[in-house]
Amino acid sequence: MILVIASVVENSADLSENSAVIGFSTIAAIAITAIHLWSKQLHCLLYQEEYIAASFSGGMAISYVFLNLLPELETAEKFLGYSIHFIILLGFIIFYSLESLVWKTSNAPSSQRSFIFGIELFFYCLYNFLLIYTIPKVNGLSITGFPYLMAIGFHLLHNNHILDKKYGKLFVWGRYCLIGTIVLSLSLDVVTQQRDILVSDFLVAFLAGSIMFNIFYDELPSPRKSRLRWFIGGAIVYAVLKTSSLAFG
Repeated sequence: MILVIASVVENSADLSENSAVIGFSTIAAIAITAIHLWSKQLHCLLYQEEYIAASFSGGMAISYVFLNLLPELETAEKFLGYSIHFIILLGFIIFYSLESLVWKTSNAPSSQRSFIFGIELFFYCLYNFLLIYTIPKVNGLSITGFPYLMAIGFHLLHNNHILDKKYGKLFVWGRYCLIGTIVLSLSLDVVTQQRDILVSDFLVAFLAGSIMFNIFYDELPSPRKSRLRWFIGGAIVYAVLKTSSLAFG
């Protein structure tokens, strides 16, 4: 009888935890969808002072790497061992190679540019898919997931701005491909209750490499164009939010 009760309690706890994760994944998916739909308007609103906003979001992004991403990778390393570093490197190299290819074809004919855009859009869709599918386990609607969502929101807003500048009209329909990817990823989150730990850790490590490249390449402002106080302020704001989330989580 005691074993039955214990089993029911354990199952209830698992269901509660799954509900919390799905709840936060849904909120994150809605927020990211809104960013893809209205990134132009949001960028104009938030980046009126370009260097200040870029410095602040860059500070948040780098804090996210050290306070969120690296601890997650330490956990994943317990299952994947040293090979996790090769997976991170793979993610970094793939996105670096993609950016190099885009740069070399910047003056190519429109047909070739469309092909390159298709390749970049595919990997950006994969990137968005992993952001939702590998979302960290946080306590549903509590403050715990707010720092993560805020940093990722600024990160994706900046990425959308870069893609819009590079491809213009091509990116108009590309937004809807990204939104479709978000919906697919959220659907798999809801359906997949039990996941293979090794597969999940592999995806997290690959995502980490791609996020690091995007942050170091696109989001960290050069010293000539940065506003140091705002950069440090962004890093501190994220650190405070992260610490508060741990205290209340």
